[in-house]
Amino acid sequence: MGRMFETPVLPRLAELLEEVREGAIRIPEFQRGYVWSDDQRLRLMDSIWRGIPIGSLLVWRTVADKGLRVRTQIGPCKLPQAGVPTSRGYLVDGVQRVTTLFTALMPFPELSERDEDGRRWPIYFDLEPDRGDDLRFRLRHAHQAVPVTWIPLSCLLDDAMLLEFRQDLVDAGRRDLLQETRRLESRFRDYVVPVVPLVSDDQELVTEAFARVNSQGQDLDEGDMAHALTQGQGFSFNEELATVTERLSPVGWEGIGRRTLIAALKAIWNLDVYKSGTRGLKQKLESREGRALLRALPELLEPVIEVFRTFGVYGPGSLPYSYQFVAVLRAAHHLGAERLGAANGPLRKWFFWTTYNEHFTGMTSGQLRVELERVAALIGGAPWQSWYDVPHVSAVTRLRANAVRSRAAILVMAITGDAMAGDEDQRRLYGASGTDALHRLFADESAYDLENRVLASEGDMKKLRDWTRAAGADSTPARLNELEMLLRRYLVGVGPTGFGLDPKGTLRDRARLLRRIEREFVEELEGIWESTDTND
Repeated sequence: MGRMFETPVLPRLAELLEEVREGAIRIPEFQRGYVWSDDQRLRLMDSIWRGIPIGSLLVWRTVADKGLRVRTQIGPCKLPQAGVPTSRGYLVDGVQRVTTLFTALMPFPELSERDEDGRRWPIYFDLEPDRGDDLRFRLRHAHQAVPVTWIPLSCLLDDAMLLEFRQDLVDAGRRDLLQETRRLESRFRDYVVPVVPLVSDDQELVTEAFARVNSQGQDLDEGDMAHALTQGQGFSFNEELATVTERLSPVGWEGIGRRTLIAALKAIWNLDVYKSGTRGLKQKLESREGRALLRALPELLEPVIEVFRTFGVYGPGSLPYSYQFVAVLRAAHHLGAERLGAANGPLRKWFFWTTYNEHFTGMTSGQLRVELERVAALIGGAPWQSWYDVPHVSAVTRLRANAVRSRAAILVMAITGDAMAGDEDQRRLYGASGTDALHRLFADESAYDLENRVLASEGDMKKLRDWTRAAGADSTPARLNELEMLLRRYLVGVGPTGFGLDPKGTLRDRARLLRRIEREFVEELEGIWESTDTND
């Protein structure tokens, strides 16, 4: 195999993925791990459906064996061990795209719906979407039955699986959807992806190429395009956005992303957050009212930020979904920020229910519009419980920093730890730095256990690690008092004289305490805690 790399070519998607499966295209271990969000995955599929180019792939082709370690698994899919090829192709640019495509379109492991990082698979296509839903690609939510009108993308390149799905449609009396199934199959089977080879046995040259390709900075977004189209006459959209974030620095929200601010502006202007694009932004930014709103945005943000602080969210780093913030901000603009205080209780429950239910994951344009109106109605005093499923929550068994469920557990841990310590340090850290502020309590124990991770400053971590290494040698009253304060914040659940002497016992006690704390938190929100562990 590997024939496609003699010259730059345009292979069809099926051929490209087969090259990956057979080992003609390999992913080096030095590539960063898979980091794409659910929205990015669904948007990639949507681009293929619409015939929008997704960019080229850069592949290093060499006949020499450089001894590079390569991935043996993509997402949750294991790769067959390739034989000894006459030439080797290493993917230099395009890992996130190829991983997404391979995992979505290749037959999925049986009985597996999540990969080791908690991302949900497979990806489905809705053959019969609600009117107005432009994004037709779906991820299954917890406890959600898969409708017969949802076709898993893993069927599209497998004749037997596709035939079986079509038969299921016929048996369900939905023969009318067969043509749409054929259209979807054709779009994906015939889609081409440019592959550009870098043919060289000079590893230094390839290393330099890899470094340059991966240091080009962030992609232009629609805000940059709107900036280019509206710049002039004393107005700069990019500068105005930068001013907004600078003014949020004193309250710890300067890290809020441009995309979140742009989405908020669209929502306030009643533009479709997904579909309006540069044209809609341009029209608003060229108006006096639109520019006035942009410049008044910091004043509107302040009461919304205060509401999220009451939830325990002290910055964008601890925000599970940016659209939660967008929804409340839009409602505050339309109804008046003074209405937020009276609705704080229902808003808090809405915030945690939608977090635990992963409510915003894979949300379509139409669903988001409905949600924005629901939040406004909620703040206006409408009853809301019938709109949402009661969350069923179980303990985190494997910490995944980017998974919404893990982020919820970390937030609860920070809220309760601060309450015990009588300060706001952990909430501030999490809000400002997100999971970058998450450290191992014991360096030799697993990083995937929640009980072995703490949100801590470098200074506090140094004190804890020094105590661990000394095995409690410094047991003066002053030292014990200082450690007692640290342990109370980090919910270790043991006294200072026992901390560090038995790491596994310490973590076992802390795990029980964290489960109990989150169970009580969930039940206070009228959620349902599910566990078979009698220690919970």
